[in-house]
Amino acid sequence: MKVATGGIAKCTQYGNNGTLSVSDGAIATDIVQSEGGAISLSTLATVNGRHPEGEFSVDKGYACGLLLENGGNLRVLEGHRAEKIILDQEGGLLVNGTTSAVVVDEGGELLVYPGGEASNCEINQGGVLCWPGKPVIRCLLVAP
Repeated sequence: MKVATGGIAKCTQYGNNGTLSVSDGAIATDIVQSEGGAISLSTLATVNGRHPEGEFSVDKGYACGLLLENGGNLRVLEGHRAEKIILDQEGGLLVNGTTSAVVVDEGGELLVYPGGEASNCEINQGGVLCWPGKPVIRCLLVAP
């Protein structure tokens, strides 16, 4: 399902390899992400809902609590921030702003661009941390 710029979605559920794509300037509220679901958005979208690990929200450049897996991704734009993000199989977090308290599990990828910053992140076995250029990175790499 895609929510286009200016569009609004309410009480939407997705899972089992389904994807919710929320464009910049779109709104998706009371979302339920079931096992196997993916969400794709940037910090310019407005979203709230819940997933198997808890609740999440994205509003006014701040993202918190997202579970990104199965191709789901979040783009954290310059001047914006994200925290308490879980990256699992094929989930991606692309950071031009700041992020903290990210857990990168097997198959997840944290990509921090120049000018971006990542702190207090946990990179577990099979998780990927990439940093083209010279971003600021303060993360814990957990050995197998």
